[in-house]
Amino acid sequence: MYPQINEKAGLNDAPPTYDETIRQQPYPTAPTAPIAPSTGYIPPLPIQTQPQLHQQQQQPIILVQTLHPLGPRPCTLVCPSCHQQQKTKVRTEPSLKTHLIAAILCFFGSCCCACLPYCIDTCKNTNHYCSNCNAYIGMYKK
Repeated sequence: MYPQINEKAGLNDAPPTYDETIRQQPYPTAPTAPIAPSTGYIPPLPIQTQPQLHQQQQQPIILVQTLHPLGPRPCTLVCPSCHQQQKTKVRTEPSLKTHLIAAILCFFGSCCCACLPYCIDTCKNTNHYCSNCNAYIGMYKK
């Protein structure tokens, strides 16, 4: 069942000792060519230049736009989108201030009055739109 072990062969198959391994040169040495003395001058490598492309830089376009102060009512101004002088359309929307006023009214027991800030335009922000192209122009925050 088990393989037979030859006791004499086992002693001869031992690896070499450390001293025997060190005394042997593991790799043959290559013959070295004599090195010529250096003159100190190293010729420069040729520089390869790529053709340069001349690109024209575009001048930045500066657009000067005057901002009109927007208020709670429609105002007449030049639309930045369609460049027509039109009277703006206004739409109001609740803001954070509107929600805070409603929460304070509800907290202090006036739950019936909590909806009043949502009905009063002075408690809301006013968005201005162009009446010609419906572009958004700006907001008046209260």
